[in-house]
Amino acid sequence: MPTSALETRLAEIWCDVLNVEVVGVEDSFFDLGGHSLLLAQVHGQLVETLERPLPMVKLFEHPTIRSLARHLEGTPTAATRLPDRGAQLRAGRARLNRRANLAG
Repeated sequence: MPTSALETRLAEIWCDVLNVEVVGVEDSFFDLGGHSLLLAQVHGQLVETLERPLPMVKLFEHPTIRSLARHLEGTPTAATRLPDRGAQLRAGRARLNRRANLAG
């Protein structure tokens, strides 16, 4: 069930465009029968509702109501969080050291 006004509005738009009664906040737009042409309709309604620009690609990157709402609200999701660059470097160095130890 939607937990915010934005999630509720997104669910209403999806129900309208997909011609379904209920949409779960974790349901993928594409798993519900959505495709790029229907997503364009959602995009148009969202831009009108939000009264701000929204790149269409964001709808592909956030295919659930929950993830799209979090993106629009500025709350990072696991999919949108940037990796810790320091952790990546440390992990890479550790792999190189293991390989060097195995080879040497």
